[in-house]
Amino acid sequence: MKRVGGFTLIEVLVSVAILAGGLLAVNRVLLSLVGAVNYAEGRITSNTMISNKLWELKDQARRTRKWVKLRDEGKLYEGVRVYEYEVNSQSLDPGNYLYQIQLKLAWQSANRKHSLDRFAYVALPRKKASE
Repeated sequence: MKRVGGFTLIEVLVSVAILAGGLLAVNRVLLSLVGAVNYAEGRITSNTMISNKLWELKDQARRTRKWVKLRDEGKLYEGVRVYEYEVNSQSLDPGNYLYQIQLKLAWQSANRKHSLDRFAYVALPRKKASE
């Protein structure tokens, strides 16, 4: 019997199994990269949102020359993602001119909860003797 050139069934099955294993490994790496990019996007957005919220609180306190809220919480929306924030503050001096603000921002990404804490300080302008 004359043998015709080509691959046997076993050789084809082994090569397909090796190819499938390689594709699964590449797929796993790509999925982990997508998750990392998604987390980084949430982190960058949360940094921007937390900075804006702190600036808003500081600006309001400086304009009104008083600190109103010692505790606040709520939700911020960016696209389809929901960020929950919590603000805690405390006076650091007896004259109530220096406050410490703690702002915590939490979001969910790929079935994992992430959070970012930021501390800031605000010094209110002292009232002049004539006021």
